[in-house]
Amino acid sequence: MTLATADQRGNPWASPVWYATADYREFIWVSSTEARHSRNIAVPPELGIVIFDSHQRPGAGEAVYVSARAGQVPDHDLDRCLDIFSTTSQRQRLPAWNREDVRSPARLRLYHATASEHYLLSSTDERIPVVLASQRAGDPIRPHLKQAASSPSLYRKVVTRFARVHPGSPRRENQEPTYDAKGR
Repeated sequence: MTLATADQRGNPWASPVWYATADYREFIWVSSTEARHSRNIAVPPELGIVIFDSHQRPGAGEAVYVSARAGQVPDHDLDRCLDIFSTTSQRQRLPAWNREDVRSPARLRLYHATASEHYLLSSTDERIPVVLASQRAGDPIRPHLKQAASSPSLYRKVVTRFARVHPGSPRRENQEPTYDAKGR
């Protein structure tokens, strides 16, 4: 995932980070507090995110774009976010993470971003706004998002299948089909 941040003067900065998510509404990563992107999200906390497969041939790529607010994970939320991050790490045969890894005197801290908007890249290179279905137990999207947690391509397919075009966005004749929360 790539974070797009800006400092207080508006100078842009893009940073790739390894991330974890349980629902594609919240994205979690670790970074040094001294990293430029970490300093940038301290003020202002708004950022852009893009998730894509950089191995795709030109014109064949798929991407998901996200607008979000980010910051360091507060103590009261640390265990929950650390569990998501560590579980994803272990699923990919990487080390487990614990509180000592992301608290002083350790160099890294746990950060998270909460999405306010999601967009898909259409086959005609246009961003299509989407709204994810709710995350209540029993919703058809919930198990699919968990399966898609490590694959931008699969994430795009899941979001496309279980999302709908944002109300008020113009529907174009050549726009890819989108679906409601029941996959219709």
